Amino acid sequence: MAAATTRILIAKGRPLDGDLDGDTVRCLTHLRDRPEFEGSFGGDRWWIRADCSAAKDTLRILSLIPNAELFYLDERQRLIPIGKSVPVDVLPAGIQWKPISQLSRLWLPQSPTCGKGSYALPSPCSLQWQPSEGFRTPGGLLCRFCDWRSLVLNNIQSKWRGLRFAYGSNLTGQFDTLVLGSPIPSIRGVRLVDCGRILIPIAFEWVPAVPVDAIRLSLNIAESDWLLWEREASIEIMSDSLFLPTTRVTIRATENAIQQATSTASLETRFQ
Repeated sequence: MAAATTRILIAKGRPLDGDLDGDTVRCLTHLRDRPEFEGSFGGDRWWIRADCSAAKDTLRILSLIPNAELFYLDERQRLIPIGKSVPVDVLPAGIQWKPISQLSRLWLPQSPTCGKGSYALPSPCSLQWQPSEGFRTPGGLLCRFCDWRSLVLNNIQSKWRGLRFAYGSNLTGQFDTLVLGSPIPSIRGVRLVDCGRILIPIAFEWVPAVPVDAIRLSLNIAESDWLLWEREASIEIMSDSLFLPTTRVTIRATENAIQQATSTASLETRFQ
C-alpha cells in the first residue's frame, strides 16, 4: 500500500475567504515550536506538512485542526487519504514550506507604516478583544498628569520607586500620562496588563491567542518599544526612552515643560 511507505503527512485547509477562523489559528499557533510541522499558502488554501517519523503524535495533532483534510504524501507528490491506498489529488507545484512560527505572521494585521506613532489597524482585523477570565495584576496605568503629580508629590517618594511614566498631550482620549511598573497606584484611570510590552486594558484579552512575539514581528516593533493598545481599533507605539523614573524632580520638570509648551502655544495663537 502506498501510504505505508511514506513518512509525510499533509493537512489541507478549506478554501480561504478572508482571515482564518479563530479555532484554526489557535490550533496552528500551538504548532509554532514544533520543528516537524511546516506550513504554506498554496493556491486558495493553507497547507501543513508533518514528518510522522519525527514524532508519534503528528496524525492526532493534525486531526484536531477544524475542517482539515488529511493525507499521506507519496514520492510522486500525490495525496493519499488517510486509510486509503489510491491517490485523489496532487500537491500543488511551487509550495514553499516555512516553520509555523514564520507563517503565523500572515494571519496578523499588517501595517503599511512601521514607524513609531499612532495608526489604525487594517480592516478587517484578525485580532479582536474579548472579556478576560480570572484576575490579572496590572502593569500599567493611563491617567491624567494632574492626578499623577498630586499623588507623587503628596506621598513618600520610595512608594513609587519602581514606577516609570511618560507624558503625552495627545496620548489617548482624556488621559495624558502612561505609568509602568508595579504596584499600580489606586487613582482614576485605565488599568493595563503588560503582555510582553503590549499593554491592553486589564478587563480584556485578544483573540485568537496569537503569541506576543508574532504580533511584535508582524508590526516590526523594536524589542525595547512598547505597544499601547488602549482602544480596540488603534494602537500607539512608544519608545522606552520616553519613560522617566518617578521622582519629585522628574514630576516637577515635566510640569514645567507642560507649562512652557502651553504658554508657547498660547502666544502662537495670539499672534496668528
